[in-house]
Amino acid sequence: MIRRPPRSTPSNSSAASDVYKRQDLIDIAEENIRICKQFGWNDILEDALREKEYWIKIKEKIQNQFGV
Repeated sequence: MIRRPPRSTPSNSSAASDVYKRQDLIDIAEENIRICKQFGWNDILEDALREKEYWIKIKEKIQNQFGV
């Protein structure tokens, strides 16, 4: 039987997976920013910019903690 760490203990491989997921969310946020600018939706542009910064911070935190 193969022993695996409990789900609550993130391994480096799951941390790397989380980084890739966050990159997808960053890409989506960048697309939202592009669309807001294209259509002049300035009222929600600030929210889109904050969302992108949020996902970047989480991605960096995961990378720093797990070295991925």
